Order: sequence, then C-alpha cells, then structure tokens
Amino acid sequence: MSDHPFSVNAKYVSGTGSEILLSVRAHTVEEFEKHLSEAHRLFPEAGFLPGTQPTPAPAPQARPTPAPAKASRPTPNGKTNGAPNCPEHGPMTPSKWGGWYCPQKDETNEYCQNKVKAG
Repeated sequence: MSDHPFSVNAKYVSGTGSEILLSVRAHTVEEFEKHLSEAHRLFPEAGFLPGTQPTPAPAPQARPTPAPAKASRPTPNGKTNGAPNCPEHGPMTPSKWGGWYCPQKDETNEYCQNKVKAG
C-alpha cells in the first residue's frame, strides 16, 4: 500500500513539446481535492479537473528514414574525397566511431540524422 492512499498521475505534452509526468498525492480526501485544484491551476493542460477526463498524449512521431547515401561528388577543388553524400546536404564527414555523418544542422538547430555505417 502507498504512503498516500489518494493518488493520481497524468502524462501530457506541454505547449513546447516536452513530455511531462505529473503526480498528485494526499493522505486525506480534503488534501487530495486541494492538491488537485492546485495542480489544475498550475498545469491546466494536464487535465486535473474534478469530473473530467484528460486528453491522452499524442503518440511520439517517428523520424523519417533517411534515404541511402549517394556516391561521392567532387569537392569545390574538383577532387572526390571518397566520402558518401548526405542526400540533403552533400559530402559527409568521417566519424571517430567509424562510418560517416552529416555535419549540417536543420532549421531547428538539430544535427542532420543521416549517417552511413562503416563497411
């Protein structure tokens, strides 16, 4: 048995896209109702309103599978460096772990996910 006989958890996605797990616990019904009201005031998107059902969190979106790397294209000096190309950004960079990665960032400042595993 829990230390708190009155307990509820809610999992939701904030307006910024962060996944949040929020718990409300209490020893008495009165405390629980007070804590539930406070949780609703602080986190209305969690659905902590007496008599309501929270909206389930949306399923996480899978990232699209990158297209296979294309053959290496010439570098600006006209020579091929032997690196595979990212289908979106061009020549890849050797990884210290083996293989190749794309060093470019997208519009959200995240690194491109295209990689080529070592032979």
